[in-house]
Amino acid sequence: MYQCPNCGGEMRFDIPSQKLKCGYCESLMKPTEHPYLKGAEEETEFELTAFLCPQCGAEIMSQDNTAAAFCSFCGASTLLTSRVSKEKKPDAIIPFQKTKEDCIKAYRKVMQHALFAPNDYKDEKCIESFRGIYMPYWVYDVKHSGRFCLHGKKYSRKGSYDITKHYDLTGEMDAQYNGITHDASREFADDISESMAPYDVKEMLHFHPAYLSGFYADIQDVDPTIYEKDAETIASDATLEALKSYPVYREYDITVSNSKSYSSYQTTMEQPHYALFPVWFMSYRKNDRVAYVAINGQTGKVATDIPIDYKKYVFGSLLLALPIFFLLNFMLSITAKTAMILTLVLAAVMSLFAMSELLQILEKDAGKLDRGRLRYDGKKRHARPQKLSNELKKRWQEKKGIWGLILAGIAAVLSILILIINPVSDYIYYGGALFSILAVLLLVKDIMKDYNILATRKLPQFNRKGGDDRVRS
Repeated sequence: MYQCPNCGGEMRFDIPSQKLKCGYCESLMKPTEHPYLKGAEEETEFELTAFLCPQCGAEIMSQDNTAAAFCSFCGASTLLTSRVSKEKKPDAIIPFQKTKEDCIKAYRKVMQHALFAPNDYKDEKCIESFRGIYMPYWVYDVKHSGRFCLHGKKYSRKGSYDITKHYDLTGEMDAQYNGITHDASREFADDISESMAPYDVKEMLHFHPAYLSGFYADIQDVDPTIYEKDAETIASDATLEALKSYPVYREYDITVSNSKSYSSYQTTMEQPHYALFPVWFMSYRKNDRVAYVAINGQTGKVATDIPIDYKKYVFGSLLLALPIFFLLNFMLSITAKTAMILTLVLAAVMSLFAMSELLQILEKDAGKLDRGRLRYDGKKRHARPQKLSNELKKRWQEKKGIWGLILAGIAAVLSILILIINPVSDYIYYGGALFSILAVLLLVKDIMKDYNILATRKLPQFNRKGGDDRVRS
């Protein structure tokens, strides 16, 4: 806590003024001018209070040492334990530019278009739970220099012949890319951080602990080498596009597959910078899953997990389906056999979609799609997703989320038998079609449930990271 030199009150970072502001006498002061910070620039570590959630193990840092009573990342209303911790000082920071009011306004604008979102997502109590958290990022600077050689093509036609001419396009290169960023938190999901991007790294400032006053901060736990290849790829793609845009090269066809020879130039990567970027964060928990809303604290860009309210979806679908049904009924006329085949095909497509969702759930929960969740114990190891067969067996044992697939399989066997027997009565074909429709309805229900699982995350997604309900801007 930073005391006001004038009245001794608590000073917190004020977003509109970008200064420390006293909560009592409202005096303002630049963060770098506070007496407590004299000599802080020479320090390599700084002291924080670490809050730990006893339920999910979530941990987050703050300069406020008062008790925390709410975990933002698992939704538990419990007293968080605390301890004093010394952490490595970041190289840079982007202070919060958007206030909590700006954040709420941006979130409400997004939710206006989320027609099937649960009502809790729009509840004022939920909206007011946004917390200001500084998330860790690695900032990479990449340089390209030296001689390059691109392979280009020109196409022409002479009489009945198509002529392709190949060229080696050479030159000297000197390109610099500063500020390629990747999150440095192992459990901060890449899809969230990428959806919030970009941050304007030109607004990075030299780090001072006072910028954290009134907010929380996460500490980096991802090795910077994990994202080095990604940074190099981003820089290489930018270099290729820049070269292709040069007037002298525009008349040639330079494709990515034909540009491997241009890698002869040298790539130099400087030591990555460790920076803290601002995020407004909110969690919504239901049972053993949690959904997150993260808003870029610099630009106001929103990234959110939005589940679907099943009742709202069914009601909206019926409103849309009924007029379409009556319209097609007047315009089309199909036989009973065709109706059975069409419903069977629909059930098969829905079954494939349901299986695809199951695979995505397994991969997401295992962290396979998140580079930042690679474990380092001397070797790089990807988290292995559970096998689909094991998940189907588990669902069979629990008697949930699988009846649509079972009924679709029975409908497929029944419909094929009817086609082989080829009965005279249309009622048998209609019976087969009705069976497939029932399978489709159950599949839709299962798909909606799996979509909600896919739109949420296991508890705790942000392992060892938490927060409370007292943060204010």
